[in-house]
Amino acid sequence: MWKIVRASAAAPTYFLPIVLDIGNGEKGSFIDGGISMANNPSLTLFLVATLRGFPFHWPIGREKLCIVSVGTGSLHRKYTYKDFQKMNLMQWAGMLPDHFMSDANYYNQIIMQILSDSQTASEIDSEMGDLKYDNLNGSHALTYLRYDVPYDSEYLSRLGFNFSEKEVKELSSMDNYRNIPTLHEIGKAAGNQQVQKDHFQKTFSLDRPLNQDVLRFTPNKDWGLPFEKVRKKPIPVEAVQIDEAFEVETLEGIMKGKAGDYLMKGVQGELYVCDKEIFDQTYEKSR
Repeated sequence: MWKIVRASAAAPTYFLPIVLDIGNGEKGSFIDGGISMANNPSLTLFLVATLRGFPFHWPIGREKLCIVSVGTGSLHRKYTYKDFQKMNLMQWAGMLPDHFMSDANYYNQIIMQILSDSQTASEIDSEMGDLKYDNLNGSHALTYLRYDVPYDSEYLSRLGFNFSEKEVKELSSMDNYRNIPTLHEIGKAAGNQQVQKDHFQKTFSLDRPLNQDVLRFTPNKDWGLPFEKVRKKPIPVEAVQIDEAFEVETLEGIMKGKAGDYLMKGVQGELYVCDKEIFDQTYEKSR
């Protein structure tokens, strides 16, 4: 077991590869998966859990699958062209693992936030934003939660730690075991601040009885519930009729409208589709 753990952390230029017996008289040389797309293994786990080629065949859906990813901290280094002008081969070799791991995590995070409904979605950049309204095929494939600590002096100060920029940079040294006690305290403080109870749906509770289906209501059936007549509050919303087929991005996925349906704007600026017949029965122009 210790060899497997050691192999998973054998970052090139930091630690030597680990040779393991993989059966049938063969041996393999293993290095840290961090320089691949498995640096954040969430996407790999999602594929293993759902693809037909693997034995698990987990059903997809935001209320059927939840992946929680816990990072080990990230340092966003900034470089200028001068930093690369006189670098030799050894200096390049020392930097490459960090670049590979940063890029792998960056694209992993993009893909996972597109695929998922995530209450912890972070801003990727100023163009993509947090991808909250992006998805594939009009729905989310899972719920995804990502917790990580940015090695940033401003963020760390909010947790109660006062480090200089030099000290913050030293915290990210992968081969410095002396940082372990400090990193442990930072991790506890960040966990208390980031992890919220309402991030976890009751659907995924371990206390939930096994094989208990989510309560589902269908129309045209007497459920024996004490329904009461209610009336919507007179809250004005905005509407415009669209004369061609259209689509609207919503938190629940892509809504499709027919020619003649209405594009609605709610009280919080949210957009949704209203069928023309329902609109005519429900709404009238406010004065």
